[in-house]
Amino acid sequence: MHAGWAAPHAAWIEFLDWEIPLGPGDVYQYDSFTAPAVRAMGVAALRVAWMARHFQAEGARRLLAVVWPGNPGAFRPLERVGYRRRGSIRAFRLGPWRRVIHGRSLSRQ
Repeated sequence: MHAGWAAPHAAWIEFLDWEIPLGPGDVYQYDSFTAPAVRAMGVAALRVAWMARHFQAEGARRLLAVVWPGNPGAFRPLERVGYRRRGSIRAFRLGPWRRVIHGRSLSRQ
């Protein structure tokens, strides 16, 4: 039906080939998937809300998510439970040279 994962210590963003720095109390939520049969039923938002309550009860002060720009529908469940867009991440590559520029990411505080 639906699944999502969280990382409280290190956050690897596969499509950027980059590890996002997490501070004390940060938790990164990633790789959410909802089966096509239950999309648009609010299942993703329920999981995100549950995960937010769980990690906040464990002492998390900030929950982060990064959404691939090619998947704009992925913002909706996060925004339904209080996440707000806080910035962007850009990766530039030329051969072995790589530069990642980031501001704040989508977060719920």
